[in-house]
Amino acid sequence: MTVAIRYSAFRRQGGGPLGKETIILDYNVQQYRLFPLLATAYALQATGFWIADLHKKLQASPAGADQALLQDMHAASAGLKSLCSTLAANGMEESRKAIGGHGYSQMSGLPDLYATYVHINTAEGDNYLMTQVAREKEKRAF
Repeated sequence: MTVAIRYSAFRRQGGGPLGKETIILDYNVQQYRLFPLLATAYALQATGFWIADLHKKLQASPAGADQALLQDMHAASAGLKSLCSTLAANGMEESRKAIGGHGYSQMSGLPDLYATYVHINTAEGDNYLMTQVAREKEKRAF
C-alpha cells in the first residue's frame, strides 16, 4: 500500500503537455482504491496493539488462573490471523493493480512481497477454518 500511494503521488497521467498532466493520486478513483487500504492498515495496527496487550495480561496472570482469558486469547488470535492475513493479501493485490503495469515490475517490490506473503493465508491453517475455530471458541466463551 505504501508503494502504491507513493507511486500514485509521483506518477502523472492524462492529456496535455507534461506540465499539465494530473498526478494519479488526484483522481477520485485512485483515492477510492487506496485510501481504504491505508485506513485498514491503521486499524490492523491498532488491533495488533490490542492483541499484544491481551497477551501481556495473560502472561501476567498465574498459570491456569484465568481460563476465560486464555479462551478469549485463542479465539481472538485465530480470528485475527484469518482476517489480517486475508486483508493484507487482498490489499497487496489491489495495490498492485492500482499502479498498473509498474506493479508487475521487480523494481516496485510488490511481486516479491506478494510471493512472500500470500502463502500465509494457508500456512498455519486455512483461513476459513481458522475463522470457524474463532467462532466456536467465542460461542463457548460467552
